[in-house]
Amino acid sequence: MYAKCGDTDAAFLVFESIPKKNLVSWNSIIGGFASNGLGNRALEEFDRMKKVGVKPDEVTFVNVLSACVHAGLVEEGEKHFTSMLSKYGIEAEMEHYTCMVDLYGRAGQFDKAVKLIENMPLEPDVVLWGALLAACGLHSNLVLGEYAADRIHKLESKHPVSYSILSKIQGEKGIWSSVNELRDLMSVKQIRKQKAISRVL
Repeated sequence: MYAKCGDTDAAFLVFESIPKKNLVSWNSIIGGFASNGLGNRALEEFDRMKKVGVKPDEVTFVNVLSACVHAGLVEEGEKHFTSMLSKYGIEAEMEHYTCMVDLYGRAGQFDKAVKLIENMPLEPDVVLWGALLAACGLHSNLVLGEYAADRIHKLESKHPVSYSILSKIQGEKGIWSSVNELRDLMSVKQIRKQKAISRVL
């Protein structure tokens, strides 16, 4: 509860007071640090969890990969993503792939992000394409951004944030005719413009 409110210090004190910490409590503190931008602290707790013999699950790795995203640790994220299956027998789910796309995208490693998407055994959803689009917005990657936006609109035609990010990229490139066309399309579809964010959820 404290971590969700942003008070990670209080959350950690409560966590430390638990005499027998189970997987749920470990996941909570790792996720709490990760969601509050304290990626390195989250990874420290993950290491401590493993040292005391608690085996991670799917939720743990979502939190760990999210921590790598916030800390910008690409190689660390790759290591944990690979270890899920090789060491713990955990098949990657959509959330894990989305974290990796987000991680690669924020680092500007779009070739790795695209390769991962092309080879993943699951059909990418709106959230995953949104993570890629948000990264394109961060790095002004128009070509890939247009592709990601197109995939989003095929799944969810009225997705306001995706239109906003695409419009932002087009504006940064000085393609004002495309910006105006996009605004006209939003008007026709009655889509209200929303602020572009770092990750489309």
